[in-house]
Amino acid sequence: MPNTTPIIVPTSTPPRTRAGLCLLAGLAAAASLWGCASAGESETAAANSGAALKPAPGEARADLAEAIARDAEALSKLLREGGAAEQQAAAPPAEFPGATFKQNRKPAPGAADAAARANISTALDTGADAATPVLASPAPTPSKAAAEPPATLDQRIERLSAELAARLRERSEKNVAPFYAALSLANLEFLAPTSAAAFEPSSALSADEAAALSAWRSALRQLASDLTSPDSASSAGGGVGAMSRAVAGLQQGLGIAPSLTIAQALLCSRVEGFGRYTPLPSTSLLAGKRHRAIVYAEVDGFAHKASTGSDGEPAHTVELTQDISLYHDADGLLAWRRPEQDISDTSRNRRRDFFVVQMIELPETLTVGAYRLKVTMRDKNTGAVAESIVPVQIVADAALTRGK
Repeated sequence: MPNTTPIIVPTSTPPRTRAGLCLLAGLAAAASLWGCASAGESETAAANSGAALKPAPGEARADLAEAIARDAEALSKLLREGGAAEQQAAAPPAEFPGATFKQNRKPAPGAADAAARANISTALDTGADAATPVLASPAPTPSKAAAEPPATLDQRIERLSAELAARLRERSEKNVAPFYAALSLANLEFLAPTSAAAFEPSSALSADEAAALSAWRSALRQLASDLTSPDSASSAGGGVGAMSRAVAGLQQGLGIAPSLTIAQALLCSRVEGFGRYTPLPSTSLLAGKRHRAIVYAEVDGFAHKASTGSDGEPAHTVELTQDISLYHDADGLLAWRRPEQDISDTSRNRRRDFFVVQMIELPETLTVGAYRLKVTMRDKNTGAVAESIVPVQIVADAALTRGK
């Protein structure tokens, strides 16, 4: 029997190294048996001559070499197949603090056997599985949300309006209440003009509905322009005046006579322009004297007539008349009157702010008492009439004429 030293493999040794050591033990045992067989051949050759035939020493060594080669090939295959499982078992858990991982790479052809031999040699020297790879943690990908700045309020309104406009267009194209869908889209256009810029009325609308829709959109565009203009606060009537002008434009677009109104009427000592005037300190006037004043009146709801300007270009004309009368408050008798005056104004664009000024002179023959100065405006294009009253007092005491 050969003198062989057993190879003890600890149970804590990784499976891959343990399998390699077991195969190495088998190879060592085979090599020992090969040596014993070679020495015994010469001793038993004479005794066994003529007996059963035995293989020649060269043949025995060839068989042993083939066995060793098969074992080496089996070892290499085992190392390749078991590498992935051992790598997964030996790698630290992903949540372990400070763990480092390396990405697996496909080995180059022919490198598996060399790596296996190197790993076996290292395992024999250190008792550890040196072939276990270490995976590197993947680099963090930058967050898209963190890279992009948050949307502003205007951007969010525009995005949501565009989405709503697309849905309203779909409803209009499907002829599901097309006039309602078109008006809804027009109202959305008032909030976000760019959301409905490419809107085309549905073919399901009648001619009257299409004309009414056009007038509605024009009125909303005028209202939006008036409310967002820098001088909207100082315009006639502020926001209410802007709505009144939009309604007048809608009425005109629908063929309805606009409601002419006098937004403001008062006596002034000086007028520089629309909304720029100096009112009299008091409407209490001293009896026995002539009093000159400017009647300032702001007008809304007037109509425009298509015309031609002095340069031959298309224009818009406003035609009004103004009548000023003074009535005694006690009995309603007419005390003084200024004949009706014609007011005509032509411009390239439609007038939005319109005012009328007229110089008057009240006679010294007015008796002491309360009076009503009535300003009457008439639109010659529509026939609409509007009136406004300015209270006037004729007093005998000069102290009563001082403004409060």
